[in-house]
Amino acid sequence: MHPHPRLLWVVIGLTLLVLLGMGFNGSQTASDPVIDVPPVYLPAIARNYPSYFPPPLEARKEGWLRKWRESQDPHHCLQAAGTPYYLERERGEAGWLAAVIETQSVTEVELEVHLDEKVVIAGTAEYFDTACEFPRLEAHSLEVIQVVPDGDGPP
Repeated sequence: MHPHPRLLWVVIGLTLLVLLGMGFNGSQTASDPVIDVPPVYLPAIARNYPSYFPPPLEARKEGWLRKWRESQDPHHCLQAAGTPYYLERERGEAGWLAAVIETQSVTEVELEVHLDEKVVIAGTAEYFDTACEFPRLEAHSLEVIQVVPDGDGPP
């Protein structure tokens, strides 16, 4: 008894047909939203679709250093910035200059010591949320301009 060569070719043909069908169906039903773009095209894509925010820049902001108290309702922008410290334009006026992030150069202790004083903070400013009008400022240096006398704290 010899195996039938036609049967062998039929089995091989059906196997190839099934494998090819599975290959095409697998590629069509894949729902992976990531598009693999060769790195050569990334600069062209970046030029055509710029970021919402400008790159971080060196900045120098002058204002009143404040801290959002835990007893107050949480502020969305300060939560997004990751800090309770901020610079106020004028004492008691609406409108903030920046959310202040402590660094190795200007520590949290230094920020706490100079709360409610008029300061100049230099560092790296970066816009971080479209709902917030002010940047996050990573403090590299802090200089006190005006100290508030005792009893004349924030309004």
